[in-house]
Amino acid sequence: MNGTWEPSWEFEAIGDDAALKIDFTPSYVHAGSATARIRTSGKATVLGPFGHNGYEGEWRKLAELAAGKGTPPSADTVIHDLEFALAIAEAAAARIGTDRIETGTNDSEPLNDEQEVNA
Repeated sequence: MNGTWEPSWEFEAIGDDAALKIDFTPSYVHAGSATARIRTSGKATVLGPFGHNGYEGEWRKLAELAAGKGTPPSADTVIHDLEFALAIAEAAAARIGTDRIETGTNDSEPLNDEQEVNA
């Protein structure tokens, strides 16, 4: 990064009764967690920042499990996480007008005119 541009990674969702704004630290910086601000009528709640972010938390949990400590998530939890991720991918595919979801590409070879590129 140079001194003229500061990355801003944020997510905002606005509903009829509440608004949520999350300011994320860049993924390439170990600078703590995001900060979430939840606004409702007459009330604002701020969560974070915390000492580490979710990415680091996942690695901490894996290290704990690898050391034989802690409890892994249940099969139901893992299945629900997968179902949620697939629902998001399907909704995104529908928004861009395709009914298929690309699972990856081979970046080592250039695309030719006959290959389809999906965003």
